[in-house]
Amino acid sequence: MEEPTVVDAVKKYLGNFPDVSYSEAREYCFVKKGCFADVLGYSKKDNKIKYIVECKGSGSPGTIAGGMGQAYQYFYQKNFDKNNVSSDAQVFFACPEDRKPFLDLMKIPSEIKTILLVKENKEVFIYKPSKKRKYSNILQISNTVYLEQFTIMGFTCALKILFSLRDDERTKKIFEKKFLYEMKLLSPKTKISDARNVLIAPRNMGLVSNFKLTPRGYYLYGIYVNSKEEFRKELIKLIYPSLHVILNAIIIHVKNTKQKLSGFEFHLKDIEKTICNFYGVNEVMYFQYRRLSYPINVLKELKILEENVVNGKNLFKLNRIDLN
Repeated sequence: MEEPTVVDAVKKYLGNFPDVSYSEAREYCFVKKGCFADVLGYSKKDNKIKYIVECKGSGSPGTIAGGMGQAYQYFYQKNFDKNNVSSDAQVFFACPEDRKPFLDLMKIPSEIKTILLVKENKEVFIYKPSKKRKYSNILQISNTVYLEQFTIMGFTCALKILFSLRDDERTKKIFEKKFLYEMKLLSPKTKISDARNVLIAPRNMGLVSNFKLTPRGYYLYGIYVNSKEEFRKELIKLIYPSLHVILNAIIIHVKNTKQKLSGFEFHLKDIEKTICNFYGVNEVMYFQYRRLSYPINVLKELKILEENVVNGKNLFKLNRIDLN
């Protein structure tokens, strides 16, 4: 989940507070040249800022810790803006629900009274620390990315659309609607609930920033224009580290369960457990079982993994790997 989704959900959540006249999602500067709060709630009593919220998306532990550090700064800086901020203003921190394991590992400043978690359906609830704090090791494998809603066909369409809209200066909200409309036209089979989600993987790969192609994104588009075959090779290079983790886990699982690569069964939880056991950790970022369907679908798209119904069972077959 990206930060703008968290911001939108928190804005609506604050708007329902009985002591809030209205809430808004805007960058409010607490420290010049770079320290901005994301969501504000205004008091019905004096129309001053009553609630200050720093929001982060599904980032790394460092991103979450940095967000809490910013929130802590707001708690201190609010005392120097008494004309606009209530003396009893509260500071919150908000992030997606899937970042809860990171929060369980961290020391949370007492000044941040409330931490909000946002579910996939944008429902907001208050984080409660685990009674038994789980001190576990979480691994992020080098060069792997979060392949949410990623398909090669869908990504290719997104790349072409962003290039065609490169000079579009409309507001971000209108731009998103235009992007989503164009995606549905070019790739009707791509399941899209939110335009932002389609770009999570490209953003993590450094190809997109704020709905605009980066220099690296333009470079990849140039390869696409000149040679579709070379483009496919370059794209697979970018996602191969993530696919390799899945393939390795599948092969180990098939061996451990005494199945054959020509016909085997697995559950996503089995693959997650195999990955964690292989690396000797409790969790591997981007490879929680709820997220594994995305890279597995890419393997199907590449015809590396094949799914068939045999005697009423869904069986998978691992084909010869040829990424050229």
